[in-house]
Amino acid sequence: MKKVLIILFLGPLYCFSQSSDFKEEVYIHLNATTLIAGETLLYSAFCNSETTGQPSLASKLLYVELVGEDGPVFQQKIMLDKGRGYGDFFISSTLKTGTYQLIAYTNWMRNFNDYFQSPVVIVNPFESYKSSEKSDKLTMKLFESDTSQLAVGIPCELPYRILGADRQLLRGKVVDQDGELHAFEISEDGLGLLSFTPRSEGALKAILEDTSGNFHFVQLPKVEKYGEYFSITEAGGFLRVDCQSTLPERQTYLVNVWNRSELITQKRILAGEYFHLPKSDFDDKVLSFVFLTEEGDTASVKNHLPKSKKPPISETGITFGQRKLATIPLDLDTGRYSISIRKYRKELDSYRIPTTDLAKYQLLRADPGLIFHAGNVLSLPNAGVFTNTFNPKLTPDHVKYLPEYRGELISGKALDTAGNGIDSKNAFISFVGEKPQLQISTTDNNGYFTLLIDPVFQIKQAFLGLLDYQDPYEIELDSKFLLNYPTFHYTAPKLDSVQIMALAERSINVQLENLYYSQKQDSILVPNPLITEFSFDKSYILDHYTRFENIDVAFTELIPMVNYRKDRKPAFGFMMSKSNPLFDQKPLVLLDGLPVDGSLLRDYNLNYVSMISLVNNRQYIGSAIFDGVVSLETFNHDLAGFGFKEEVIKFEYLDVSPLKKYYHPKHQSDFSRIPDNREQLLWIPTFESCGQQELNFYTSSVTGIFQLSIEGFTLEGKPISINKVFQVD
Repeated sequence: MKKVLIILFLGPLYCFSQSSDFKEEVYIHLNATTLIAGETLLYSAFCNSETTGQPSLASKLLYVELVGEDGPVFQQKIMLDKGRGYGDFFISSTLKTGTYQLIAYTNWMRNFNDYFQSPVVIVNPFESYKSSEKSDKLTMKLFESDTSQLAVGIPCELPYRILGADRQLLRGKVVDQDGELHAFEISEDGLGLLSFTPRSEGALKAILEDTSGNFHFVQLPKVEKYGEYFSITEAGGFLRVDCQSTLPERQTYLVNVWNRSELITQKRILAGEYFHLPKSDFDDKVLSFVFLTEEGDTASVKNHLPKSKKPPISETGITFGQRKLATIPLDLDTGRYSISIRKYRKELDSYRIPTTDLAKYQLLRADPGLIFHAGNVLSLPNAGVFTNTFNPKLTPDHVKYLPEYRGELISGKALDTAGNGIDSKNAFISFVGEKPQLQISTTDNNGYFTLLIDPVFQIKQAFLGLLDYQDPYEIELDSKFLLNYPTFHYTAPKLDSVQIMALAERSINVQLENLYYSQKQDSILVPNPLITEFSFDKSYILDHYTRFENIDVAFTELIPMVNYRKDRKPAFGFMMSKSNPLFDQKPLVLLDGLPVDGSLLRDYNLNYVSMISLVNNRQYIGSAIFDGVVSLETFNHDLAGFGFKEEVIKFEYLDVSPLKKYYHPKHQSDFSRIPDNREQLLWIPTFESCGQQELNFYTSSVTGIFQLSIEGFTLEGKPISINKVFQVD
């Protein structure tokens, strides 16, 4: 029987490892990327295969965090059903104004150090606004890894971002020992490209001029007499791949062209030459060009990001009245989508990541500040030069985190007092309550264990320990969330007077809506209750009998199937066991679902117990075997003061976020006197389209321009991003 269980468990993992879904990718559609205290951050999740764009079936859980400068401000687990899930987070007035980062990942993605990331700006109007401290210190950050190969006579492009300048910069120029080499204008966000051809070896400087007439000097990389420079440029309908060289010896490079984890083509190039690739062959894919030496070492990595497909906001030409039924026709390809309708404010759209540009954002996040300005970077003519990161690995170097294919995995390590792993012992996790859950797994040679549980809703406490291990021990529980975070961009937002006035108006609407929250609550969809582990042969409701405080007397008088001897090991024994007599295993004793040593119940007051249930048969739970089950339930399902072993750890379990049906009014007559100041008119986190449909919703008392945002994927895995605006008067 044990072999069958192991095969069943490993089967899906083996199939998963052989499929194209081996590497997952997460996309999160946010209702807004700029929020104020009192609003709710709504998000819809898509977990797909990176290679096909099809829903990933490898993970049943997604982990979502909002991380600030001082650490995570919320952590949530959401259920995934065929790669789809959703959740929300209320922005409380305790959060300070700042830039936060929303990240999302599956357990399997942690092996690749992979995650989805989106900036989220939060403004707290209940705290005084402090503008960023002014600084005259200025730096020019270069993103190019090959800057050391600047060489005389070879054209180059140096992407840059200017940091720390509070004064507005106007223009700049690159100078060498012979004078001005290149002049350039400086954009408001400080991002740009320096395109020039070095004319002499030696030092380079950039001179930046601000609006006050001051000059700032920045040291640039040194120009060498000889060198090589790799580049990818667009030339009509082709991509030109260059290896420009002035080195005395010319070598040949192997160029691997990747689209994420898929090797598209291979070419050889001799230093000093170039070749063309038709753009039509790649269908606007994100490409990574890896130049390898004859020894197999990486000489350079160049990324090509096609022009951003972020859809423009289109006018519908439709105007609706206040608090009226509105209808917008939709014509979507069959697929999986999420829909948001919200008051349009330019700042809401600033950091939005469309599905069509997801692969580009994944590359840009290598630099903490780039993803914050990703929209501006992708509008530049050669955005690929801003990043040279690339990881084509389809498999991780080391698998520490298994895919949660069937449920949630709880892992950890059992240690003895000397710090050594305890091997070949049964570890258990128990959720105590009216509908308890118990799972058991055996520790390996190093004391590690992994427990597979059904995702739990609305249960906060869990117990973890070892069965039938009498010596002192310690349990180290692995975190389900990241322990260390990448370097993120947390710069406080800069607000002008117009934006502050707009936020004040928005804050009034939010406060009015929250006043009537009790009449506009979302509906929680109650999940199917957990099924108890056992089919009991017999249950005794103790209030139906004469009560006995002493446990051995109670079993003698009321429950002839089982006897209790406090000095015997085990304390409970079935008088007429249905189990095979050739096997002699201990019965499992439970108190509100928590496995306990029966001898510890000898002084337990049975007045706390409402019911005793029995299973008179062999039971298999994970790797453990029991001949019978004795289950005691207290009135409140809370152990009623039972003193469990000190080695058993009791911890706060973060339950799965509940499924919801989000509130949208219908403005019937009985609601006519309730104010409606919603800026979020509609949120549908899971929407399946099958062609032409109508989208119906009610407007509020808020007037102005509203934005319809649709994100998702067709059945073939093609990303779809739609943005339209309409008027409410």
